[in-house]
Amino acid sequence: MAEPTAKIRKYFDDIIARITSTSMMRRLGGFLIITIRDRTRGKGEGVSQPGGQSRQLKRVSALYSLRRANMKNRHPESATGTRSNLTASGALLDSMMLKRASQSQLFIGFKNRQNELKAEGQEAQGRRFLVLSSAEILAARKYVAKIVADES
Repeated sequence: MAEPTAKIRKYFDDIIARITSTSMMRRLGGFLIITIRDRTRGKGEGVSQPGGQSRQLKRVSALYSLRRANMKNRHPESATGTRSNLTASGALLDSMMLKRASQSQLFIGFKNRQNELKAEGQEAQGRRFLVLSSAEILAARKYVAKIVADES
């Protein structure tokens, strides 16, 4: 059986090989942003390593949960208690955007440096959310197959 990282590389190589235009790569980028937002905000899950399984994000401290509960600009989908979904105000996940795309490359980032630093801080605290699970990678393969068929 292939090593997980080799298997993931093969899946990504397959995805990229099927993409024939920058517009297709942009569509894939939009799909991936929605996938990451839905998993993180909707399920409160992250992924510890590329191609791994999604799992609950590390809980927040009791002190932070109290502060979050009393926020004036609290997002309606914000987690409650000490659960985490990285959506206190919604700014972090809402600022994810497609920074660059070409036929063979895609870069997803954040609208501003403040949110980049916030994301890096969350990842450093054990709330890794910017990588894709094995199921999400397979979903991306299916999505690309669909957009290839749509453009044929």
